[in-house]
Amino acid sequence: MEFTVRLVVLLALFNIVSTYIIGMSEYKRVCYFTNWAQYRISPMAFSAGDIDPFLCTHIIFAFSQLDGNNMTTEGYNDIDLYSRIIDLKTINPSLKVILAVGGWSHGVERFSAMAATDQNTEEFADNAISFLRRYRLDGLDLDWEYPSSGANSWRDKYRFTRLVQILHHRFQEEGTRTTRRPLLLSAAVSAGKWTIDDSYQVDLISKDLDFINLMSYDFHGSWESTTGHSSPLYARSDEQGFHRFLNQAAAVRYWISLGAPPHKLVLGLALYGRTFTLANSWDFGLGAPTIGPGIEGPYTNATGYLAYYEICKYMEQGWTRVWDDEHQVPYAYSGDQWVGYDDIQSFTGKAKFIKEMELAGSMVWALDLDDFKNVCGDGVNPLMGVLKNALEYHTVDPITQPSVPSTKNTT
Repeated sequence: MEFTVRLVVLLALFNIVSTYIIGMSEYKRVCYFTNWAQYRISPMAFSAGDIDPFLCTHIIFAFSQLDGNNMTTEGYNDIDLYSRIIDLKTINPSLKVILAVGGWSHGVERFSAMAATDQNTEEFADNAISFLRRYRLDGLDLDWEYPSSGANSWRDKYRFTRLVQILHHRFQEEGTRTTRRPLLLSAAVSAGKWTIDDSYQVDLISKDLDFINLMSYDFHGSWESTTGHSSPLYARSDEQGFHRFLNQAAAVRYWISLGAPPHKLVLGLALYGRTFTLANSWDFGLGAPTIGPGIEGPYTNATGYLAYYEICKYMEQGWTRVWDDEHQVPYAYSGDQWVGYDDIQSFTGKAKFIKEMELAGSMVWALDLDDFKNVCGDGVNPLMGVLKNALEYHTVDPITQPSVPSTKNTT
């Protein structure tokens, strides 16, 4: 009798939870995985075994390359890495694993040539489907950076639209024909106003992309002569002209004004900071004169760039943190070194912005740059943890809880 009562209660609770979850929809938490982070020196080398299978809803593998109208791997062990990441689905069956093609170093010429004719693009679509299905991947992420950058820039804006349309059509057709879930199609896109104008027919591509990864970072960096934050959330009151567009909120609103549905826009967040060397150590504010990039980090080994786990260690060593109320982000300095970055406080505010704007979710570049070893003592993956906690679910339908069956013994 006691067992029966407990069983009825458990079933009732299960029904309540199930109904609650059905009325909820998970925000996307898109995370890029880079195939080169495995080569960093210990202990900060990062590979498939370091991924928390529940931290992200979508993992995008960066990168594959174009070879004519075909897709090909970039690294010697990419296929093994695909398999190891996909095997995480045995732990989290809801996880989606997507393959990105392109990237900044890939260049635009190969994209332009492939998309030059419908025949080429149709052939690429067939080859992409074959490649993705062969390796059990869930979709394709287009990282054409950017259609406006090449010699055929005015044509490539329209070629990109046609590429998206053909891929969407072929993915849907293949899914129907084979009775499989259609492959997902996403794109990593610019957050810069002029690049957006020259690269995308926003209203058209938004119809056929499953989601849009807005690369809303690198608004400022050491290529400039003054300090500036890589990913401010809002503009400062003293910014004028085009500078008022160099922030995440402006980029999101501009994409929406051009026809992108908020529910398809994924806000890109940086797990790294952009660094500068100050011209004068006593002049360290935003807009201070600089003489070049900051020094290399001990693990990332790139001037002008630090992983969050490197920044948080510098903070432990006495760097001074400053919070900018208008940008809603921090920066830090020590001597002639300066970095603009994100931390737990700014990620919390950006997660709130995602909710307020009713966006699809968050995207981070990249998994290997958070404090995945807890070297600073704020927990494993403290920044992505903020996103997971804040963006687990959101309500999409009214939730009604069924009445709990009586537990009174009727036998």
